Parts: sequence; C-alpha cells; structure tokens
Amino acid sequence: MKSLKDYLFEGKVSHNQNSMTFACDGGVLAYNDFVVTVPIPPVDAFELSTISVTDRGKKIGVELVKAFIEFAKKEGKDIVLYASPMEDEASTRKLTDKQLIDWYKKLGFEPYSKYDSSVTDEHCLIYKVV
Repeated sequence: MKSLKDYLFEGKVSHNQNSMTFACDGGVLAYNDFVVTVPIPPVDAFELSTISVTDRGKKIGVELVKAFIEFAKKEGKDIVLYASPMEDEASTRKLTDKQLIDWYKKLGFEPYSKYDSSVTDEHCLIYKVV
C-alpha cells in the first residue's frame, strides 16, 4: 500500500481549502473552519464534519484523517468532532457508535471531557495539536 506521501506527491490526495475538503480516489473528508459551538462550549478549532469512503478496507479514511491532522498541526488548531455513524442507505457496512469512537481514538482523538468536564457526551472527541 502506498504511503500518504506517495499519494500527495502523485496528486492523489488533494486539499481544497476553499471547499474545506481533503479528497482522493475513493474518499473525501470534509471539515469546517470556524468557532465550533455545538455540542461543546465555543472553541476555535477545526471541526471534522464527515468522512465518506467508497473503497472500504483500504485505509483510505485513515490516510485522509492523517492528512487532515498534518494540516491542523501546521495551522496550530485542534480538531473536534462528533462521532456518530451516518445513516447511509447505500452503505453496506455500518459501524456502531462504539466502533466509530474506538476508530477515532486509535488515530489519536480523545474524549472532549478530558479537557472540559462539563461535556459529558462520549461522542464529542478532540485531537489536540498543541
């Protein structure tokens, strides 16, 4: 399997800052760049809003998240997300809430409650870059 750098050098993973997406053949990651307020207190961070992958099992989602993390590090901004499986009728594989939360934790995300005890929703996760 090619590394993320191979994809980047071949132009297969692209970042469009205007549309706030990372994309490659087989997947797209969308994010927001504004003060996130729901369901956590206001925080200036990137919000990872969606990841859509057509070719599952090829680590495309992992590569997209890693590219996004590298971008966030360069920008000096944390990443927050609300981990909840999308209801997608076309999807053949559904992840449970726990599976999705565990997937993000393997990538370095932590429960938001670790940094703010007023946030008790286990779906709220953060990747601290600083």
